[in-house]
Amino acid sequence: MSDKDLSKNKERVSIVVNVPQVKPYERIVTSRPVTFTCQYCQQTMTQERMPSPTPLYCSERCRLDAAATRKRASRATTGKNKGKRGRPKKIDV
Repeated sequence: MSDKDLSKNKERVSIVVNVPQVKPYERIVTSRPVTFTCQYCQQTMTQERMPSPTPLYCSERCRLDAAATRKRASRATTGKNKGKRGRPKKIDV
């Protein structure tokens, strides 16, 4: 038999599986007071939070300032600002 004859003889079969009803899942989550120290301004804060990892920063402003500080430090150590500030580059004549 050729491949064309085999494809004509194939039949599609549907299988119906009865699945038992699953009980709906319900979870009650409540907020709790969390005391932590801000990694940027070192201020100790207590905030009402949902269950999650302990926050690092007390506010959005501290989070943004810390990110800017990390970016400045990274640029200083990787040399991305070389030639942009400080002494002028040497020119070979």
